[in-house]
Amino acid sequence: MPKGPKITDAVTSLITKVYLQHPGWEAKEVQRFVHDELRSENAHVKPGWPGLSAVQKELTRIRKGYSEEVEKGLEVPWSLGISARPEYGISPEATDDLLAVWKYCLVTGHLFTIREAKWVERLRKAITDREGRITKLLGLACQYALREQICEILKKAMDTRDLDGDWSIDIGERLIFQALGLIPRLSFPFLSEMRAVESRYAVMSLTFNVSMHTILYTPPDTLPKPIFNYEEDLKTILTNVDGLSEQQDRIYSASLLYLSKGPLWKTLSKPEYLLILAQLKQWVTRDTPVWQPAVYLALDIQRGIKPEDVLDPNLLKAVGYEVRIEAKNKEVQS
Repeated sequence: MPKGPKITDAVTSLITKVYLQHPGWEAKEVQRFVHDELRSENAHVKPGWPGLSAVQKELTRIRKGYSEEVEKGLEVPWSLGISARPEYGISPEATDDLLAVWKYCLVTGHLFTIREAKWVERLRKAITDREGRITKLLGLACQYALREQICEILKKAMDTRDLDGDWSIDIGERLIFQALGLIPRLSFPFLSEMRAVESRYAVMSLTFNVSMHTILYTPPDTLPKPIFNYEEDLKTILTNVDGLSEQQDRIYSASLLYLSKGPLWKTLSKPEYLLILAQLKQWVTRDTPVWQPAVYLALDIQRGIKPEDVLDPNLLKAVGYEVRIEAKNKEVQS
């Protein structure tokens, strides 16, 4: 029986990327995504390539390599306590940047890992932008960490010249360097959902009901259809969060992230979405635990803070959460 074309290193890397983002996918789902990605890069790719059996074989090998990598403990959630362990080699000098990155991860739903923290430390002095520095730092750390994980699983050298050039060299100069063969072009730009994403843009993604992660890692024919017209409504959505302080912006984003996980979130109409955004902004600027610390601290000591204590119960009900209304001030006084 004739064999199909040999799977190249680039395709193997792409299969590994898909696996790391969707470890539960079957070979057929991975094959479909990889084929769509290859077609977008090269219109002459043979339909159906790589073959299903070849993808399954690679997945088997990748899963084995991944299980070996997990034992290194680099995919665990970052914390100052864990990162202080000497085997990770993370300097205390990086603490300010690590805490800042971690806070952005909290409000956008990204799990910040020890592996990514190591890359934050390595990159932090090279990122000097005044605007969006922390989000750029996080996005780059995510990309380097993903490349590192892939190379370790596939047991190959980690060449990052394409990533290095993508952010450290001006685009015009970089294109010349690529044309002259000095640096490779960015292969399969499988961007992290955190790259250059500030919390208010995470809010925008949630509002459109199609997150960046979903757009990048879900086969096109299974994507949920957004209820918004991007061009018409983007300005309205971003205007809604204008005027918030950095702290308010984080609280707004974290709250909307929680609301977006409600059972009815994807069934809401466009007017309902916009009403939720407006009410959420009103709450953030008027009555949150940050502004009433004594009341909420006492409540937390007594029985723990619940979502309905810090969010308008009507908002929680609107997205399908069950809410038990309790008079928090009365509880505190008793």
